[in-house]
Amino acid sequence: MVIALAHLFDRELDEADALAYLGTQAGVGFGVAGARAILGWFPGIGNVANATVTFAHTEALGWAAYKYFEE
Repeated sequence: MVIALAHLFDRELDEADALAYLGTQAGVGFGVAGARAILGWFPGIGNVANATVTFAHTEALGWAAYKYFEE
């Protein structure tokens, strides 16, 4: 996703650079993993909550990359 966004903005970005960018965003991933672990204990609603948290995290990473390349 990050590499595709870089191409949209006519920027050169290889896999190593994309992974470095995502590495800087990894701190948020620890919070997401914790939230998903806690929510997973609730049958039914936990699955919906996990999907929502995962979607929001992916969406946030995409928009952060977009803002990064836009500047």
